[in-house]
Amino acid sequence: MIIAVSYGHQITRDNDPYLKIADDVCRLAVPTLSPPEGSLVQLFPWLQHFPKWFPGTYHVNRAREASVYVQKLYEYPYMDVKRQLANGTAKPSFLATQLEELQSGEIDPGVTIEHIQGASAITYVAGAETTSSTLSIFIFALLLHPECQIKAQEEIDRVIGPGRLPEFGDRGSLPYVECLLQETQRACPGRHLADDSLWIAMATILATLSISKVVGADGKEITPELAFTLGIARSALLSCKLPWLNGVD
Repeated sequence: MIIAVSYGHQITRDNDPYLKIADDVCRLAVPTLSPPEGSLVQLFPWLQHFPKWFPGTYHVNRAREASVYVQKLYEYPYMDVKRQLANGTAKPSFLATQLEELQSGEIDPGVTIEHIQGASAITYVAGAETTSSTLSIFIFALLLHPECQIKAQEEIDRVIGPGRLPEFGDRGSLPYVECLLQETQRACPGRHLADDSLWIAMATILATLSISKVVGADGKEITPELAFTLGIARSALLSCKLPWLNGVD
């Protein structure tokens, strides 16, 4: 959903270039925006002019390499939306609106295309990471409180039944699922933008999966530790079992 908001693009396949670009930025570029790489370049911008072989420029070289991925995040969606605007097929999005207003002179004259590209990119990457990390926290909470998972699944079974997955129109009829969403979102930045994406993802997870702890070699359940990786939003990593519920193909 965040991709549609930012660029008007709908994801229809796993190898969609928009997903690949965002993944590359989050894994390979974002860590260089924080210490030590990012802070060094900010404090000593003249380091960027040193050759790669120069002693002490390791972190600066990492930041330089990451700029390739950031540039692609800037350029690919921009050129795609620009082409769609030219042939009249562009869907409503933040980037399309900003480009149209820039062309018509409705935006402050100090705003450039690069500013618009940057704002679109931050909206996209930060929103995507926020949704991903929040869903990881949701799954972690279900591992610690399986009784909540059971109660939510019973509500879905009672209201929707086994014949289909939850839809947005069911949201008002699933108050317990809504409570789980609100509890997960309490400390989530960007929660209003991610709200619909999170709800449909959580409801689908509850309707199709039974989340449980991994069992160790000694036969005992292992309670995972929630570890975070660095990013624009902090991404959560955890281990769990995700078998399909009975009747789900």
